[in-house]
Amino acid sequence: MPDYNLTICGPIEKEDDFKTAFYQELYQTPNIHTIGWVDVTSQKFLDIVNSCLGIVYPTCSEGGGGCVINCMHTGLIPIVSYESSVDVSDDYGVILKENTVEEIKQSIQNISKLNPSQLQQMARTSWQFVRTNHTRDRFAQVYRETIEKIMLQQGIKQDLLTYV
Repeated sequence: MPDYNLTICGPIEKEDDFKTAFYQELYQTPNIHTIGWVDVTSQKFLDIVNSCLGIVYPTCSEGGGGCVINCMHTGLIPIVSYESSVDVSDDYGVILKENTVEEIKQSIQNISKLNPSQLQQMARTSWQFVRTNHTRDRFAQVYRETIEKIMLQQGIKQDLLTYV
């Protein structure tokens, strides 16, 4: 897809087999920029997300999709597989159903055809979703509610929770 740019972030230096198999794509393709691991608190991360429209994350196995959540906190539009374990709605992203190369290409092309106001709305809705559902405060609230529910089911006095 020479009309599109792809920036690859992540600990790729630890994936020798992957680097060998895709060396040409990773390092010799002009529109693919392989960066490696990037600290999400760095200016480099902000520079990358400010030059991107979305995050494409077609994983087959994930334990929480933290990188997707981090990118959505910057307003990037998620294009992810179901296995990323991130809730995504059509009004702010794409859930890949088949997770094939063709579906990924088609999803990217469909998103890129939207007008700027639609893209802006999707980015804003993505950001609003994670600001509502994926913050430290929200995690603490849900965690506390879960512990309280377990304690209630087990007949444990809730005043003991103050010690937890």
